[in-house]
Amino acid sequence: MQHYEDLVNHPNHYEGNCSIECIEMMQAIFSDNNLIAYCLMSTFKYLWRYKYKNGNQDIDKAEW
Repeated sequence: MQHYEDLVNHPNHYEGNCSIECIEMMQAIFSDNNLIAYCLMSTFKYLWRYKYKNGNQDIDKAEW
């Protein structure tokens, strides 16, 4: 049976060696305003590049 990795909602490379995801740690460390700004900029990046890099996967990441 092949393991399916959810590259949009729960990518393995963001979890690391613990049960908390990177975004959860960022939320704990940085202010809400900084986290919101980061998320907005990431959304912009995914929408900017979706035609040239990962297509629908980038659209899904932007929606997340």
